[in-house]
Amino acid sequence: MKNNISLSLIICLMALTLSTNGQRYFMKIENPNLNGTSNTAPHEFEFELESFDFGITNNGNLHFGSGAGNGKPELLPFTIKLKQTSNMAQVYKTIHDGGFYRKVIISVVKTFDSPSLQDYLVFTLEEVVTFSAMNIGASSGDDSIFLTATIFSDKLRIKHYLTNSNGSRDNTPLETGWDIIENKSL
Repeated sequence: MKNNISLSLIICLMALTLSTNGQRYFMKIENPNLNGTSNTAPHEFEFELESFDFGITNNGNLHFGSGAGNGKPELLPFTIKLKQTSNMAQVYKTIHDGGFYRKVIISVVKTFDSPSLQDYLVFTLEEVVTFSAMNIGASSGDDSIFLTATIFSDKLRIKHYLTNSNGSRDNTPLETGWDIIENKSL
């Protein structure tokens, strides 16, 4: 039960803090490697995301009146939105072929008290499947075409770096994770 509460707590903290302005989102895809177009240190050659959505639920059994046990958490898929790049065809090919990526890392970064970007939240997904990819077309006033993709993994690890009272980053993150296949905390 403690691990489920830890995972839920970090997700709640994440939901509260993602509303802060000045954050940027990056995604790194490994094995097969796909390069994005970012030139922002330290996330060069990663994909810069416009946005992403993610959630977790745990229905437990308190509402049945038989105790307050936790059920199995349900990790909802990540939905990511990014501008089209030249290698988006590889994403489509992965869907066509039923393939997967060994690792996808989604980083939320901000400046804290320094001029350089630092990781704030880091989601590491392992054995990642792309369920869908859809173009969100350009309008007459904008030539950008966006891709929205839904991805899911069998393992998820989360690191959440808190902010110290002086505005600096606390370099000891809160960490949690879940292995869906094994139904256990990581």
